[in-house]
Amino acid sequence: MAECFNSLTYRLGFAPREIRRTMRITLERFTFVTMEPAGYQAATDRVIECGLTGDKIYDALHAGAAEKAGACVIYTSNRRDFAALKTKLPVQRVAPC
Repeated sequence: MAECFNSLTYRLGFAPREIRRTMRITLERFTFVTMEPAGYQAATDRVIECGLTGDKIYDALHAGAAEKAGACVIYTSNRRDFAALKTKLPVQRVAPC
């Protein structure tokens, strides 16, 4: 939820109050995925094997959680964040209207 709020308000420029309201309304549609230590290890391995460092670990965790949850697509405001991670899922860019 924190990453969703950050992306929608900071990266995409939506009004924070509107996003809070929208998130409260749609909360039952969210799927929360718990990442066990093995998931963190897999994300670290993915980052290293792709020749990446630093904050790319968070993108790898998001990709791993999406894969674990059975998602069909990853939506992001920056496709480059996921392009280098070789995720199994298609990545679609979203932008404000």
